[in-house]
Amino acid sequence: MKGKKHYQIGVILRLNQFKAEETLSLMEKALSLLEEHTMSSELKVHWNLPCIPLLEHSSLRAKALLTRLKNRIDTKGDLLLPMGYSGAHHPFLLKEELRYELDWTFVNRWNSGWFEFLSSNSAALMPPSMDFCRESSKQLYREKNYLWLAISSGERNRIYLIRGEKLLVLPFIDFSKLSVKEISKALKSSFKKIDTPLVLLFNLFNNNNTFKTNNFLDSLLYLKRRYNISFCKIPQYFQDEAELNIYSFSYSENGDIPLESVLTSKELSDSPVDRVYRIEACKIRENRDYLNKPELLKKILIINSPQYLRSKYANGNFTLQTPPIKGRSFIANMSGTVNLGEADMETVIFEGKLKNFSVRGKEVLIDECSSSYISYPKRQFSFEQSGIFSFEDEMSRGLREISGIDLPDSRSPGKLMIDYYLLNEFPALFISVFITYPELRSVQTIQSYSPLEIPLFRITPGHTVMLEALFPDGEKYSQKLPAISGYYRFPGKTFILTCGESNLLVDFTDYECRRVNLLPVRIRKIKKDYLLYINPGGSYCSCPSTLIEGVEEHFTLMLIAGINERLSPPPIPASVVKELSPAWIGRYSAPVKKKFI
Repeated sequence: MKGKKHYQIGVILRLNQFKAEETLSLMEKALSLLEEHTMSSELKVHWNLPCIPLLEHSSLRAKALLTRLKNRIDTKGDLLLPMGYSGAHHPFLLKEELRYELDWTFVNRWNSGWFEFLSSNSAALMPPSMDFCRESSKQLYREKNYLWLAISSGERNRIYLIRGEKLLVLPFIDFSKLSVKEISKALKSSFKKIDTPLVLLFNLFNNNNTFKTNNFLDSLLYLKRRYNISFCKIPQYFQDEAELNIYSFSYSENGDIPLESVLTSKELSDSPVDRVYRIEACKIRENRDYLNKPELLKKILIINSPQYLRSKYANGNFTLQTPPIKGRSFIANMSGTVNLGEADMETVIFEGKLKNFSVRGKEVLIDECSSSYISYPKRQFSFEQSGIFSFEDEMSRGLREISGIDLPDSRSPGKLMIDYYLLNEFPALFISVFITYPELRSVQTIQSYSPLEIPLFRITPGHTVMLEALFPDGEKYSQKLPAISGYYRFPGKTFILTCGESNLLVDFTDYECRRVNLLPVRIRKIKKDYLLYINPGGSYCSCPSTLIEGVEEHFTLMLIAGINERLSPPPIPASVVKELSPAWIGRYSAPVKKKFI
């Protein structure tokens, strides 16, 4: 008789809260449920949490919880998977900031490192998102030689285990938002397909989820009785190359990790609310000596962690710098095709939409119009145009498009104004976007949204687009984009995309602001070819409507097109800079349902 198949599961509990009292409450309830459950003696839990605020809380309650956690590690076989010191997103940190985020995980001046807890365990880290783009980040990962766990949230959910030149890929399921029935169904489905250990992540992001942890444990108990299941320590599989496929791994751009695995993590969000804290970090970086001031550096790390965002901005109103909209001297209503030319570059705008560039008479893009929309899972709603006006004054000349959107469940409509213009004979097109997102009567799932999606290139099978990105500190990286459907988010400030002889530079003009932006890129198959789109200020990743509704935002892009040219961001004269409005963002009417989802 054939033996019953044996399945192994690694369970990760993620605790990622900013407020100390919430962290203590969540951990207390989770520990109590684990200690009281009948599976307590055999369930090995991987605890994924940052150093702060837990280790910097001086109360007796916090010390008691740490004692209970250490007891589970020593007696039950639990394992600590630190997120880092603050749990910051690595792609949003500059080079030296990332080094401190990792170093302070174990030892820091506030005596809040995990050194004591990891002294008897091999160090394994699982940040919210890692950065495999920049060479400095990859070099730092190599130097530390920890076991790194990186989550992919693409079409195929996987978790990547990396140490040195070795890579292990395991199936992964995020149970944070599933019901008990959905958990059971997902597990059953996974068991039919896999021959490797299965990794389960449960995110304790609010108190309701903590109580659901008990249902999650009951579901595991049910499945354990039905199937031949044991609970494992995930890192141990790196020591067993004979049974699992452990690949050789390169940190180069041609390495074995697919693009979507490191660039589409759901934690790496790019909603308007997420961009708020990157503006805050930028203000701190204006102090050029901040790296020598631990308290300022600590604040940068905290600001770039997802728990800070959820604590401060996700629910209510907030206001950052909000200068008035730039006044224009309007000349006439405009329709049809408008050409804006400067030097060898000419911009083609059709019916108020960016359509193409031509350089010395040669077209650069694929000659399709830009678009603005908000998409629900089964329907896309476009902004409806209400006016197109030409304008001209002493410094600028261009076109303004005004449009709006009224979703089926709106309680107030959204508004969008886009200016396309040239400044003082400077050889670039500037695009200023002013958007107010609609307010909704109930929380909806937003599949994707775009104030300005621009179709760029057609990629034929077997060919690639080269993307080069520059960070505010001057560091750069390159990435090849093949003719494969997918969406990615690239960190940086300036982006240069090349396809064949066509070149396009896209720069977020934030003056001296040292802000790291994300550029969403989508590659979509249409017939036999693949089209590449960029979506500055938008997102191809689904999110709850609470992250965008009622938000007002402004940003400015600088675009330079070329044919067979080596493009680089030119210095902007002071006469041009003074004509540009700084980026700003705010919300002045809170969402109906004040809850981060």
